[in-house]
Amino acid sequence: MNFKNIIIFLLLGYSATLTADSIDWYHVNFTSEKATASSVLQAKNKPNNYYGAHKAKDRMVETAWCSNAHGGDIKGENIEFEIKPQLTNGVHFLPGFGKNVGLFRANNRISKAKITVTTTDGKKLDKIVEGHNDMCLDYREGCGGMDKEGNWQEDMGCVNKLKCEWESNFYLGLGWQFPRSLCITKVKVEILDVIKGKKYDDTCIAEVSFTQPLFQSEQSKKYYIAEQDACSSPSKSLEVRRHSHQALVFNNKMWVIGGELDTGKSNNVWSSPDGNAWTQETAAAAFSPRLYHRAVVFKNKMWVIGGYDDYMNNGIWSSSNGKKWDVVKSSQEIVSTSGPLAYFSRRSGHQALVFNNKMWVIGGYADKRKYKNDIWSSSDGMRWTKEITSAGFSGRSRHQALVFNNKMWVIGGGNDDKHKYKNDIWSSSDGVSWTQETASAAFSARSQHQSIVFKDKMWVIGGYGDNNEYKNDIWTSTDGKNWTQETASAAFSPRRSHKSFVFNNKMWIVGGDPLSDKSNDVWSSPDGKTWTQEKDY
Repeated sequence: MNFKNIIIFLLLGYSATLTADSIDWYHVNFTSEKATASSVLQAKNKPNNYYGAHKAKDRMVETAWCSNAHGGDIKGENIEFEIKPQLTNGVHFLPGFGKNVGLFRANNRISKAKITVTTTDGKKLDKIVEGHNDMCLDYREGCGGMDKEGNWQEDMGCVNKLKCEWESNFYLGLGWQFPRSLCITKVKVEILDVIKGKKYDDTCIAEVSFTQPLFQSEQSKKYYIAEQDACSSPSKSLEVRRHSHQALVFNNKMWVIGGELDTGKSNNVWSSPDGNAWTQETAAAAFSPRLYHRAVVFKNKMWVIGGYDDYMNNGIWSSSNGKKWDVVKSSQEIVSTSGPLAYFSRRSGHQALVFNNKMWVIGGYADKRKYKNDIWSSSDGMRWTKEITSAGFSGRSRHQALVFNNKMWVIGGGNDDKHKYKNDIWSSSDGVSWTQETASAAFSARSQHQSIVFKDKMWVIGGYGDNNEYKNDIWTSTDGKNWTQETASAAFSPRRSHKSFVFNNKMWIVGGDPLSDKSNDVWSSPDGKTWTQEKDY
C-alpha cells in the first residue's frame, strides 16, 4: 500500500504511531493564543466579529476572516496568529470564501501573498507565494453528463453549490512548504494581490493550517509524529542540526558557528562545556548567515573568515565571547594582490589555520568558478601577505589543512564541479615551498572530510568521494606518506561537511550531512575506534 497521497488530519494534543510505506507529513490545526487582523468586514445583520480573524482557524471552510478593505486598499491587509510553539514544516491557507464554489468565485480570491513566520528564537522568515485558483475543489462527481457527441458537459449550477475542499487537498490553496521543520510562535499572511470576484469585492481567508512531519524510527521503521512538547526543549535542539558549519575549542568550551540549517544559512553561535548541554550564545551574529566559511582561534579570539552567504565572501570577523562580533575586514569584490592593501579574493570552501604566529588562508573556491591554490598569511587579520600565487598542489576546495610536526599540511579536496577529488598529501614549513608527500594516499579520494591532530598522528575522518559516496572510515599517519585504517566504518553514520576537533583528550564529531539529511548528533572517541554518541537531538 502506498500512503503518499493520504493526508492525516489531527488536532493538537492527539498523537499516534503509524506503520506505512511512505508518509511525509500530516495536516494539523494549531492552538491560537491571539488572533488579529488589519480589519474585519462589517456585514449587515451580522455580529461585529462574524468575519473575525478567529474564523480562519476553526477548521471550517464555511466560515472565514474577511477584510473590510476593498478595491486598491486590499493590498497590505493581513491576518496574524500568535500561537503556542508549534513544530511545522509548512503553512497553507484557502485564499477565499470557502462555503461553496459559487461564493468562492463570486468573491475576490487571493493570488499573491506574503507568509511570515517567527521562530522560537525570534527569527523572522518570509516567502512570497502566488497562485491563480479559479476552483476550490478537484472532483465534481454528479455535476454533469455526456452530450450527444460523447463529451462531458459540466453543470456549473450544480458545481457552484458544492462545498470547497480543504482538508482533502490543501494544494488547492496557497502555501509555503519549508525545507525542514521549524518551531514557530507566530504566523502572518499579508495580501499582496487578488483576482477580482465575479460578483463581490470582498476578500477572505477561509482557513489557515500547518503541516507537520512524520518521522521514521531507524530501529522499528515505524513512523511517528513529534511529541507535543517538541518545541519546548530548553536545548533548542532543532537549531543545532546543520552541516557546512564551523567548530572549534575556545575558553574550555566547544563552539559551533553558522552553517546550513533546516531553515537555510545561519549565523547563530552555540557553545558547550561537555557536548551534551548546548547554549545559544547568539541567534544572529553580526556577520551574515553563511556556510563553507572557516573559523580559527588566534590571539585569544575566535575568527570567522570568508564563506558563502549567497555570494562569495572574504570578510573577517572576530569575537572574544561568541556574542559580540567585530568586523576586522569587510567583504571586498575588488582586491589588490600586492602591496600594503593586498587581500585574498572572495571565496568559500577554503582552509584556514594558525602557524608561526600568523593566520593562514589556503586555496578555496572563488568568484568566476575558480579553484584556488594561493596562500595568504596575516599577523593581525587586517594586513595580509600573499605568500605564493600558485602552490605546488592543484587548485581545490573543501580540502583539509592542519599543523603537524612544525609544518602545514594540505589533505585531499578537489573540484566539486567535476566531482574530481584528491587523496594527495602536501606539506610546507613556510607556506611557499610545498612538498608532495604522496600523490595517492591509502584512503580513497575525497572532499568535505575532516582532518585533525590527535595523539601525535594526523587523522582523516569520513567525507565525500566519487560516485556520491558518503564515508565514515578513519585513517591515521605519522608521516603523511603511510596511512593506517583505524576503522572501515565508525559507529556514526557516513557523512560529509561535519566538523571534528580535539577536546578533553578525545576526538569529537559534531553534525554534518549524512546521506539521509542534515545531522546534529555529537560523538566522541578516545582512540578513533570506539565512538560514543554524546547527544542526538
